[in-house]
Parts: sequence; structure tokens; C-alpha cells
Amino acid sequence: MGVNVISQILPYTVTLITGAIGGQILNHLIIGKRERIKIIQQQKYKFYLPLYSLIITYFERSTLYRADTYKKNITNSANREEILRVIEANIDYANGEVLEAFYLTKNMKYYTDIGGFQERDFEHQLFYKILKSYYIMEKKNRYDIKINILFFQIYILTLDMKLPNPQEALTYKSLMDKEKLCKYYSLFDFEKIMISTPEKKELFLKKLLKRVSIDNENILIDYFFVHSLNLLDPKEFQNKNSMLKVLNDKEDVALSVFNRQYLRSQILFSICHSYFYERGEKFQYYKKEFDSLPREKKLAFEYFEEGDLIKITIKGNLYSIKPTKKAIDDFEEDLHNIKMVRKLRDVNDKTSD
Repeated sequence: MGVNVISQILPYTVTLITGAIGGQILNHLIIGKRERIKIIQQQKYKFYLPLYSLIITYFERSTLYRADTYKKNITNSANREEILRVIEANIDYANGEVLEAFYLTKNMKYYTDIGGFQERDFEHQLFYKILKSYYIMEKKNRYDIKINILFFQIYILTLDMKLPNPQEALTYKSLMDKEKLCKYYSLFDFEKIMISTPEKKELFLKKLLKRVSIDNENILIDYFFVHSLNLLDPKEFQNKNSMLKVLNDKEDVALSVFNRQYLRSQILFSICHSYFYERGEKFQYYKKEFDSLPREKKLAFEYFEEGDLIKITIKGNLYSIKPTKKAIDDFEEDLHNIKMVRKLRDVNDKTSD
């Protein structure tokens, strides 16, 4: 009799116990899911969203035409320091990739970094990883976020390539077709190119600028690769395109005295840069090509040759132009002065903060 009762009760008992355990597991899963959602929301609203806004503001200020003339009490240095303060204050909400980048940046102070350039590179990589994490958190379906990150990646790439003036070049980002940029390029494309050779980086960027430019003359490439486009005399600014056409052998036009001087400085810088980083190939011409160069450019070569700044070697039908020791000394001194000015400017920014 007792056995019968037990056999009758047992299935119900097992069902009750199983149901109770199952209910606890289900409840735990529901609570776990709620906790995960809560954690993600906290990460988003306390860390990634505020920092996304701050980093994009920093980028826009860095690439705003003559940004130094606006809100002089707020410098790019102040923007950058504010971003780093917010990161450190809320670092508990960061993912592993951002954490790693943050501590690499923080530990840069223990290494020799003349001019602070490497530290700035680490900071920009940290900022990019925050932007990327926010984009992934938003399930990668936000066009507005993607385009901002792609612009920021172009900025990092140009700085890494040590292009003449990436901040000023990116003031012309309005000449880029945003839809084409988003369609043809992904965040991964830039990550991949960042670890490639200098030659591949240059080819990639020029191809990108040509593909997404809304200007058929490809003047956008000139903005990025010309030594500097910040002409000092406002009256001459409208003649900038004429100078660029001569510089790139596109058209033979007469230049003003100011633009002629400016053109010479660009050509000489380019000759030295080509000699060291492009094996001088940029300034090798066959006789027919040399004869067809814009008159203003050939006048510049004559000026340099008379001033012992270049040496023109003719072998058969090939003209090769190389910088002299004097030109190289001036070139290296110019680069040194640029670094010193940037370093002094950063020191002044920190002092004014």
C-alpha cells in the first residue's frame, strides 16, 4: 500500500520540483538578461555616448578652418584633456579594447617621446576605439556615426603619413561624397591600411580621394598632398588654384609675385621630399615632358639651379633633378622648425589651460 502511494505521488513531486527549478533558472535568465541590458545602457549613456560627442567636437575643432580665431579660451588641448578626464573617471564602463588603449596612452609618460607626437598618436587610437565601440553598440546601422568615424580615420591616417597639413586639408571634407565614402569603405579598410607600408597608404588615400571627390578636377588630392595651402595674403587666396595647376603640371598660367614665391617653396620642398622618400622619381622627366612643363615651373628650376639648390643631370633623353647639400640642409632645418613650433604651441596651449 505504501509503495502504491509513493508511486502515485512521485510523478507529481518530481513535476513540482522540476517546475520549481525550471522557474528559478528561467527567473535567473530573465534577471541576468535585465542586468546585461542595464550594464549595456550604463556603458552607453555614462561612457560611450558622452565621449562620442566630445571626440567628434575635438575632431571638428581640429579641422575647422582657422579654428584658432574662434573661442580662443577653448583650445584643442583643452578639448583633448577633457576627453581624457572623462575616460579616466568612467573607465569601469570601458570594454577590453578601450582599456588596453587607455593604459597604453597613460603609460606613454614613462617613455621618451620627443615632441609628444607618439603620445598624440596613442590618444587618437584610443579615441578611435571608443568611436568604434559606440558604433558596434549601436548595431552598426547608424549612417551618421559611420561617416563621422570614417572622417576621423582619414584624419588619423593623414597624421600617420605625416602629410603637410591634414587639419587644413580636412576643412575641405565637404568636397567628399558621404554616400560614396560609406558605400565603398568600412572601418576595417582603414584598420588594415594603417599597418601597411607608406607606399600603400599613399596609394589608398589618393584612390579614396579621387573616388569620393565631387570635384572632377581632383583638387581634393592637392589639398591633402601639397605642402601647405594656407596662403598668408588674403588677396592672393583666389589665385591658389592657379598655383596648384602649375605645381601639378596641369596648366601654364602667369602667377603673381607672391604666388611665384610660394610656388618655389612648394617645389623645393617636394624635390627634397621626393629625393628621400620617393627615390627622386617624381622629378625625372623625359626631354619631351621637360620641354612641355609650365613656364613658371621651369623658371623655378632655373632659379634653384642658379642658387645652387638643385642639380639637373641629363643622361640621354632623361632629365633628373636632385637637391644639393644646401637645399637638404634648408629642408631639414625647416622640418625641425615646424616640430619646434608645434611643440611650443602645445606648451602654450597647456599653459593657457
